Amino acid sequence: MDELNKLAPTELIYRFKQFFQCSIPDCGDVVAISGDARLEANGTGTHLVEHPYVYRLFPGAVHRGLPIVSLPAETPDAVRYEIETAFKLYWVDLGSCANKMRISVERALDELGVAPAHSLNERIKSFEAIEPDHAETFHALREVGNVGSHQGDNSRETVLDAWEVYEDALRDLFGGHKSRINALRAKIRASKGR
Repeated sequence: MDELNKLAPTELIYRFKQFFQCSIPDCGDVVAISGDARLEANGTGTHLVEHPYVYRLFPGAVHRGLPIVSLPAETPDAVRYEIETAFKLYWVDLGSCANKMRISVERALDELGVAPAHSLNERIKSFEAIEPDHAETFHALREVGNVGSHQGDNSRETVLDAWEVYEDALRDLFGGHKSRINALRAKIRASKGR
């Protein structure tokens, strides 16, 4: 215990837990976050005297993973389950998050009627004939998932980029976004812009 008392506050590892509640009245969902924290010096000048340290938080667990992207309401349950699990893992283990994202692509292909094959790569190649643009997205997600599965060293930026392109594909494939836009375009053209 004497050794612990000799350490400066910035040399210690602290633990934190925090609850957040959604401010949207119809939601009110509660999320619990816990992890490690460290004290860091709080800049210079007058603020240093007033508040010499600030906590820097390192989340280690998130219960009810914070959504990283919006999912269309029509997203099939099997796909949604894998994606929501990946949301939780984003804060804990990026490699596992990327792996779950890859599994969700498998579930999406199941829902889209793409036959099982020897590999995900083969399934996506079959999908290219139906949706070439989204097949490219699925190939990108497969590659991110492969890195997560085999090396486990995905960068946060790459995983966030993957989520962004996945969100676009989900909006089209399950949310009908592309069909809606095409219908609006045709309506405008048919009315000659009136």
